[in-house]
Order: sequence, then structure tokens, then C-alpha cells
Amino acid sequence: MSAFTAPQTAGGWATLALAVVIIALGLPLVYMGAELAFLGGSWYYIIVGLAVTAAGVLMAMGRVAGGMLYLAAVAFTWLWAL
Repeated sequence: MSAFTAPQTAGGWATLALAVVIIALGLPLVYMGAELAFLGGSWYYIIVGLAVTAAGVLMAMGRVAGGMLYLAAVAFTWLWAL
């Protein structure tokens, strides 16, 4: 599946729905993370928000790299929490 073509299978539609949810979760992280960083807080939320949003876009395009990027964001969160 190339850039934003309509999915042909139920799995493709499920992946697209998940991608939309992930994008919807990533964008507020970027926005509110920018507000926090502007106030002198952590840059973590901007970094993870951008990664999650990019992962959602890649997943919507049907790229496996989207799932790998999301996994990297989760791993970064895990390391940050240590």
C-alpha cells in the first residue's frame, strides 16, 4: 500500500483505524509538550509526541516502519522512567 491508498482488507482498515488513534494521541503530546518546554519543563513530551505522530502517519501509509517507530517511542519511555 503506497501513500494513503484505501485499504483492501479488514486488517488494512484496522491498521488505518489504529493509525488515526495514534495520531490523535500524538498531536496533543506535541502541543502540550511544547507548552511545558516553553515554561522550562522537560522536552520528553515533544520528542515522544513527534515520534508517536510520525509513527501514526507511517502506519496510515501502510509502512512497517510506523510500528517500529512506535515501539522505539515506547522503549524510550521505558528508559526515561528508569
